[in-house]
Amino acid sequence: PPPPFLAPPPPPPLMGGPAPPPPGSGGQAIKHKYKPNCQMKQLYWTKVAKSNIKKTIWESVDPNLVELETSVIESLFAARKKKADESAEKQNKVQKPTYVSIIDMKKSNNTGIMLVSFRLSDEQIKNAILEMDEKILTAERVNQLIVNLPSLEEEEALKAYKGDYNMLARVEKFFLEIVKVPRLKSRLEAIKDKATVGELLDDIKQQLNILLMACHQVAGSKRFQNLLEIILAVGNFMNYSPFKSNADAFKLDFLAKIGDTRSIDNKTTFLHYIASLVTKNPSFNELAMVPIELKDLEPASKISFSKIVSDLTKIKGSIAQMKREIKASDSKFKQSIQPFYKQTKNRLKEIDRDIKMVDEQSKKTLSYLCESGQSTIEDSFKIIVDFASAFEIALRDNERERATLEKKKVMEAKKAAQQALKDAQKKAALEAANKSSTDVSTPISISITSEEEVAKPVQRPKKQGVLNEINRDLRVGTIRRPKNN
Repeated sequence: PPPPFLAPPPPPPLMGGPAPPPPGSGGQAIKHKYKPNCQMKQLYWTKVAKSNIKKTIWESVDPNLVELETSVIESLFAARKKKADESAEKQNKVQKPTYVSIIDMKKSNNTGIMLVSFRLSDEQIKNAILEMDEKILTAERVNQLIVNLPSLEEEEALKAYKGDYNMLARVEKFFLEIVKVPRLKSRLEAIKDKATVGELLDDIKQQLNILLMACHQVAGSKRFQNLLEIILAVGNFMNYSPFKSNADAFKLDFLAKIGDTRSIDNKTTFLHYIASLVTKNPSFNELAMVPIELKDLEPASKISFSKIVSDLTKIKGSIAQMKREIKASDSKFKQSIQPFYKQTKNRLKEIDRDIKMVDEQSKKTLSYLCESGQSTIEDSFKIIVDFASAFEIALRDNERERATLEKKKVMEAKKAAQQALKDAQKKAALEAANKSSTDVSTPISISITSEEEVAKPVQRPKKQGVLNEINRDLRVGTIRRPKNN
């Protein structure tokens, strides 16, 4: 805003007239003492009107009295000259054309990252798809291409573009190039399946073998059956009621909570007691091998049979699509895919037989375990695996407790022996003290019952109990008590 007390600005010029001169100039150019020979850097200060400097520090200041070294100032503070190439570069940047983008920004960015990682031209990628070049079209690259393919709407929008091809962005040009490949997505899906289906079928085959082996282990484990028998017997005793009959069996899910029942003193569990029976009774000792005997159930408990069936159904759908693509595609595609298709079709027949076998064996195993049709084989395996693990831990806990008690008994026996030794040493010390107090020679007057009186010193035997013997002699009269004077 203009400082206070300034004159109002001049009126605007008439239409077509010249601009008015600045205030105070009188229409003439202002004279300066110094004039720089080049453009200088500007100092952005705020001017104070001359009418406002009266009685201020500036009133007696006259800058014209200062002699300047203009050449030095120019060398120090000349404005930086813009180089011609910089100006041209800036002009080019300003005039750089804006490319046309049709694809969604997020998808365009993802596709752009993919293309950078490929390090291939659009034409090279298109030709690799047409030629079925598996060296270029690795499983990872094919999967990325499938994920980033243009949708049907995007493809139609690209084909409807009638503008300058060079104005299209990088991703749009790439999409326009690869959509020239006939049946593009089906072709890429077939290439992907060829690279991945073989490994998927190997995994399915291995999982089916694991399930089949686990079923055989459960059905053939006599030890596991005997262990359930002991649990049932003890459980029937605990569940005794004069009004109820004993149980003949129990559902498998009880094994998942067998350790929940604790003793009165809360120091042990029902499972730990069963484990102690196995350890104490020689005829039950071999049942401790149950966790080892059922070792193959752990990997089987992590396999979902229903998922195997679902995955196999998807693979069959892909192979059926591959068959249709073989009929509709060119010779290059047929030459690459047809041998794989025939081989995979034969493998699927073999795996179908395995699926049927495992399904039948799983149902038999569930029936053997008294499980209903709603239970899955992997869930039953999981219960048994968790029980076997808990049983093994209980065996170790009991062994650790037994070792602790045994060590405690040894320590107590050792302590008792040490105390007995101390008592014996104390007794011996007391006997030695008594002996030293009574072990002396004293002349004693003895009266003989006969008329002879012989006064002679008598040496008592040196042994404990001298006083007792003297008392006895006095009672029978063999020693006469001396008369009191």
